[in-house]
Amino acid sequence: MCSTHSDVNFGAYDTGDTVIVSIQKGISVDTIRLISSKKNEPEWMLEFRLKSFEKFLKLKEPQWSDNRYPSFNFQDICYYSEMKKKPTLNSLDEADLELLKYLENRLANVAVVAVFDSV
Repeated sequence: MCSTHSDVNFGAYDTGDTVIVSIQKGISVDTIRLISSKKNEPEWMLEFRLKSFEKFLKLKEPQWSDNRYPSFNFQDICYYSEMKKKPTLNSLDEADLELLKYLENRLANVAVVAVFDSV
């Protein structure tokens, strides 16, 4: 799940015991710089990626094949996500209060099987 959060351009998706943190959709020089920074890459790698992106922008899609498929929207792709392990809780007192309120309201007199992490 890609989304934006403030000026940082990050979003988070909670999968249970992990949180998936993603940058906003789309590719640009700023996106490449952000990803390189997140990966702690050396300067030469960043320069390689930026030159590659510059070449990519000049490419035209080949039309020689008779294969037909929908066109790609490269700005609708999330190019970086990372999983972060959430700390293990020792008791229900440490759980997310909003999740507990949600479950309390939804589970009154109901039997439920809930899957929070289906990865």
